Amino acid sequence: AAAAGATTRLRLGTSIALVPEREPLVMAKEVATLDLVSGGRFEFGVGAGWLREEGEILGVNWTRRWAQTREHLLAMKACWGEEIAEFHGEFVDFPPLYSDPKPVQDPHPPILIAGELRHAADRILEYGDGWMPRYDRTSLEHMAATRAVLAERFAAAGRDFSRFTMNVFRCPPELDALHHVAAAGADRALLILPPVAEPEALETVSAWAEQLLPAFGSSVAPAVG
Repeated sequence: AAAAGATTRLRLGTSIALVPEREPLVMAKEVATLDLVSGGRFEFGVGAGWLREEGEILGVNWTRRWAQTREHLLAMKACWGEEIAEFHGEFVDFPPLYSDPKPVQDPHPPILIAGELRHAADRILEYGDGWMPRYDRTSLEHMAATRAVLAERFAAAGRDFSRFTMNVFRCPPELDALHHVAAAGADRALLILPPVAEPEALETVSAWAEQLLPAFGSSVAPAVG
Protein backbone atom coordinates (compact mmCIF):
# COMPACT_ATOMS: atom_id res chain seq x y z
CA ALA A 1 0.00 0.00 0.00
CA ALA A 2 2.87 2.37 0.78
CA ALA A 3 4.49 1.65 -2.59
CA ALA A 4 1.15 2.21 -4.33
CA GLY A 5 0.81 5.64 -2.78
CA ALA A 6 4.36 6.67 -3.64
CA THR A 7 4.35 5.55 -7.29
CA THR A 8 2.25 5.82 -10.42
CA ARG A 9 3.73 3.28 -12.90
CA LEU A 10 5.18 0.40 -10.91
CA ARG A 11 3.37 -2.91 -10.94
CA LEU A 12 2.90 -4.18 -7.39
CA GLY A 13 2.64 -7.77 -6.28
CA THR A 14 3.06 -10.54 -3.77
CA SER A 15 5.91 -13.01 -4.00
CA ILE A 16 4.48 -15.22 -2.69
CA ALA A 17 1.23 -14.94 -0.70
CA LEU A 18 0.53 -18.22 1.12
CA VAL A 19 -3.18 -18.37 0.44
CA PRO A 20 -4.30 -21.27 2.68
CA GLU A 21 -2.74 -19.58 5.71
CA ARG A 22 -5.10 -16.62 5.43
CA GLU A 23 -8.85 -16.20 5.95
CA PRO A 24 -10.23 -15.86 2.38
CA LEU A 25 -12.85 -13.18 3.04
CA VAL A 26 -10.25 -10.94 4.67
CA MET A 27 -7.70 -11.66 1.97
CA ALA A 28 -10.22 -10.88 -0.77
CA LYS A 29 -10.72 -7.43 0.74
CA GLU A 30 -6.96 -6.89 1.12
CA VAL A 31 -6.27 -7.76 -2.52
CA ALA A 32 -9.15 -5.65 -3.81
CA THR A 33 -8.07 -2.72 -1.65
CA LEU A 34 -4.48 -2.90 -2.93
CA ASP A 35 -5.76 -2.99 -6.50
CA LEU A 36 -8.00 -0.01 -5.77
CA VAL A 37 -5.40 2.22 -4.11
CA SER A 38 -2.85 1.39 -6.81
CA GLY A 39 -5.25 2.17 -9.63
CA GLY A 40 -5.23 -1.40 -10.96
CA ARG A 41 -1.52 -2.17 -10.68
CA PHE A 42 -1.62 -5.18 -8.35
CA GLU A 43 -0.58 -8.74 -9.29
CA PHE A 44 -1.44 -11.61 -6.93
CA GLY A 45 1.40 -14.13 -6.72
CA VAL A 46 0.18 -17.13 -4.74
CA GLY A 47 1.38 -20.43 -3.34
CA ALA A 48 0.41 -23.08 -0.82
CA GLY A 49 3.46 -22.96 1.46
CA TRP A 50 6.54 -25.08 2.09
CA LEU A 51 6.93 -25.15 5.90
CA ARG A 52 4.54 -27.72 7.32
CA GLU A 53 4.84 -26.56 10.95
CA GLU A 54 3.92 -22.99 10.03
CA GLY A 55 1.04 -24.05 7.81
CA GLU A 56 -0.55 -26.34 10.37
CA ILE A 57 -0.34 -23.69 13.10
CA LEU A 58 -2.29 -21.38 10.77
CA GLY A 59 -4.98 -23.91 9.90
CA VAL A 60 -3.65 -25.48 6.70
CA ASN A 61 -4.60 -29.06 5.88
CA TRP A 62 -1.03 -29.86 4.86
CA THR A 63 -1.56 -32.94 2.73
CA ARG A 64 -4.35 -31.15 0.84
CA ARG A 65 -2.96 -27.63 0.89
CA TRP A 66 -3.35 -27.09 -2.86
CA ALA A 67 -6.98 -28.21 -2.74
CA GLN A 68 -7.43 -25.70 0.08
CA THR A 69 -5.63 -23.01 -1.92
CA ARG A 70 -7.92 -23.67 -4.88
CA GLU A 71 -11.06 -23.22 -2.78
CA HIS A 72 -9.74 -20.04 -1.15
CA LEU A 73 -9.02 -18.55 -4.57
CA LEU A 74 -12.40 -19.55 -6.00
CA ALA A 75 -14.10 -18.03 -2.96
CA MET A 76 -12.13 -14.81 -3.41
CA LYS A 77 -13.08 -14.71 -7.08
CA ALA A 78 -16.71 -14.92 -6.02
CA CYS A 79 -16.19 -11.94 -3.71
CA TRP A 80 -14.53 -9.90 -6.45
CA GLY A 81 -16.93 -10.74 -9.24
CA GLU A 82 -20.37 -10.99 -7.68
CA GLU A 83 -22.50 -8.28 -6.10
CA ILE A 84 -23.70 -10.80 -3.53
CA ALA A 85 -21.15 -13.57 -3.06
CA GLU A 86 -21.82 -17.05 -1.71
CA PHE A 87 -19.56 -20.08 -1.45
CA HIS A 88 -19.96 -23.60 -0.10
CA GLY A 89 -16.99 -25.94 -0.19
CA GLU A 90 -14.94 -28.34 1.87
CA PHE A 91 -12.60 -25.72 3.31
CA VAL A 92 -14.55 -22.49 2.77
CA ASP A 93 -18.21 -21.95 3.49
CA PHE A 94 -20.11 -18.69 3.76
CA PRO A 95 -23.70 -17.54 3.12
CA PRO A 96 -24.72 -14.74 0.73
CA LEU A 97 -22.83 -11.55 1.64
CA TYR A 98 -21.51 -8.27 0.31
CA SER A 99 -17.76 -7.92 -0.14
CA ASP A 100 -16.37 -4.49 -0.96
CA PRO A 101 -14.36 -2.89 -2.43
CA LYS A 102 -14.21 -4.55 -5.83
CA PRO A 103 -10.90 -4.66 -7.75
CA VAL A 104 -10.16 -2.13 -10.48
CA GLN A 105 -8.83 -4.77 -12.89
CA ASP A 106 -11.44 -6.81 -14.72
CA PRO A 107 -12.34 -9.40 -13.64
CA HIS A 108 -9.69 -9.25 -10.89
CA PRO A 109 -5.93 -8.79 -10.45
CA PRO A 110 -3.89 -11.43 -12.29
CA ILE A 111 -3.41 -14.57 -10.19
CA LEU A 112 0.09 -15.95 -10.70
CA ILE A 113 0.56 -19.52 -9.50
CA ALA A 114 3.88 -20.55 -7.98
CA GLY A 115 5.35 -24.01 -8.38
CA GLU A 116 7.76 -25.92 -10.55
CA LEU A 117 6.07 -29.31 -10.87
CA ARG A 118 3.79 -30.47 -13.70
CA HIS A 119 0.74 -29.76 -11.53
CA ALA A 120 1.41 -26.02 -11.86
CA ALA A 121 0.11 -26.06 -15.44
CA ASP A 122 -3.15 -27.70 -14.37
CA ARG A 123 -3.62 -25.15 -11.59
CA ILE A 124 -2.90 -22.20 -13.85
CA LEU A 125 -5.35 -23.43 -16.46
CA GLU A 126 -8.14 -23.93 -13.91
CA TYR A 127 -7.90 -20.85 -11.69
CA GLY A 128 -4.80 -18.83 -12.54
CA ASP A 129 -3.68 -16.22 -15.03
CA GLY A 130 0.07 -16.73 -14.96
CA TRP A 131 3.04 -18.56 -13.54
CA MET A 132 5.75 -17.71 -11.02
CA PRO A 133 8.55 -20.27 -11.35
CA ARG A 134 11.57 -19.91 -9.10
CA TYR A 135 14.84 -19.28 -10.95
CA ASP A 136 16.99 -21.56 -8.80
CA ARG A 137 14.52 -24.46 -8.94
CA THR A 138 13.31 -24.42 -12.54
CA SER A 139 15.44 -25.04 -15.60
CA LEU A 140 15.16 -22.59 -18.45
CA GLU A 141 14.18 -25.47 -20.72
CA HIS A 142 11.31 -26.36 -18.38
CA MET A 143 10.14 -22.73 -18.30
CA ALA A 144 10.04 -22.53 -22.09
CA ALA A 145 8.39 -25.94 -22.47
CA THR A 146 5.74 -25.19 -19.84
CA ARG A 147 4.92 -21.86 -21.44
CA ALA A 148 4.47 -23.59 -24.81
CA VAL A 149 2.23 -26.26 -23.29
CA LEU A 150 0.14 -23.62 -21.55
CA ALA A 151 -0.29 -21.69 -24.81
CA GLU A 152 -1.75 -24.82 -26.42
CA ARG A 153 -3.95 -25.63 -23.44
CA PHE A 154 -5.25 -22.05 -23.16
CA ALA A 155 -6.21 -22.15 -26.85
CA ALA A 156 -7.95 -25.51 -26.45
CA ALA A 157 -9.90 -24.16 -23.48
CA GLY A 158 -10.86 -20.95 -25.29
CA ARG A 159 -8.83 -18.77 -22.94
CA ASP A 160 -6.94 -15.67 -24.07
CA PHE A 161 -3.23 -16.48 -23.73
CA SER A 162 -2.27 -12.86 -24.36
CA ARG A 163 -3.28 -12.22 -20.74
CA PHE A 164 -0.85 -14.88 -19.48
CA THR A 165 2.17 -13.63 -17.51
CA MET A 166 5.32 -15.49 -16.46
CA ASN A 167 7.23 -13.78 -13.68
CA VAL A 168 10.43 -15.56 -12.65
CA PHE A 169 11.25 -14.83 -9.03
CA ARG A 170 14.54 -15.03 -7.14
CA CYS A 171 16.36 -14.20 -10.34
CA PRO A 172 19.97 -13.09 -9.69
CA PRO A 173 20.74 -9.46 -10.61
CA GLU A 174 23.00 -10.48 -13.49
CA LEU A 175 22.65 -9.67 -17.18
CA ASP A 176 23.22 -13.24 -18.31
CA ALA A 177 20.45 -14.54 -16.03
CA LEU A 178 18.03 -11.86 -17.21
CA HIS A 179 18.74 -12.57 -20.87
CA HIS A 180 18.28 -16.30 -20.27
CA VAL A 181 14.88 -15.97 -18.59
CA ALA A 182 13.77 -13.54 -21.31
CA ALA A 183 14.73 -16.13 -23.93
CA ALA A 184 12.70 -18.72 -22.00
CA GLY A 185 9.60 -16.53 -22.38
CA ALA A 186 9.54 -14.67 -19.08
CA ASP A 187 7.64 -11.40 -18.99
CA ARG A 188 9.40 -10.23 -15.82
CA ALA A 189 12.31 -11.23 -13.63
CA LEU A 190 11.84 -10.49 -9.94
CA LEU A 191 15.01 -9.61 -8.02
CA ILE A 192 15.27 -10.07 -4.27
CA LEU A 193 16.43 -6.98 -2.38
CA PRO A 194 18.61 -7.99 0.59
CA PRO A 195 17.32 -7.09 4.09
CA VAL A 196 19.39 -3.96 4.62
CA ALA A 197 18.79 -0.44 5.91
CA GLU A 198 17.08 2.08 3.63
CA PRO A 199 20.21 3.95 2.44
CA GLU A 200 21.93 0.72 1.38
CA ALA A 201 18.71 -0.58 -0.20
CA LEU A 202 18.36 2.56 -2.31
CA GLU A 203 22.01 2.29 -3.36
CA THR A 204 21.46 -1.33 -4.40
CA VAL A 205 18.36 -0.52 -6.46
CA SER A 206 20.14 2.41 -8.13
CA ALA A 207 23.10 0.19 -8.98
CA TRP A 208 20.80 -2.43 -10.48
CA ALA A 209 19.08 0.23 -12.57
CA GLU A 210 22.38 1.54 -13.91
CA GLN A 211 23.83 -1.89 -14.63
CA LEU A 212 20.81 -3.80 -15.91
CA LEU A 213 18.11 -1.56 -17.37
CA PRO A 214 20.07 -0.15 -20.35
CA ALA A 215 20.35 -3.66 -21.82
CA PHE A 216 16.56 -3.95 -22.05
CA GLY A 217 15.49 -0.41 -22.88
CA SER A 218 11.77 0.22 -23.27
CA SER A 219 10.95 -3.49 -22.94
CA VAL A 220 11.36 -3.29 -19.17
CA ALA A 221 8.10 -3.64 -17.23
CA PRO A 222 8.81 -2.18 -13.76
CA ALA A 223 7.46 -4.04 -10.76
CA VAL A 224 7.85 -4.15 -7.01
CA GLY A 225 7.01 -7.13 -4.80
